[in-house]
Amino acid sequence: MNKHTISSFDAKFSEPNPFVSIVIPVFNEEKNIHRLLDSVFDTMSSSDANFEVIIIDDGSKDSTVEIVIDYR
Repeated sequence: MNKHTISSFDAKFSEPNPFVSIVIPVFNEEKNIHRLLDSVFDTMSSSDANFEVIIIDDGSKDSTVEIVIDYR
């Protein structure tokens, strides 16, 4: 990385409320996805960060997608 990139990177994480994107790839995770989402939301909600959770499904054949859609 060049010096400019490092400075930009450091500046983003020195903000009082950084924005965090959490990307979770899933495939047939109906038995685990609710617990995972609970954990992510509980952890991130207790932080000062603004965040988004992006679920990427890779063609699950079970009810993973429905569970994510109906979550909370």
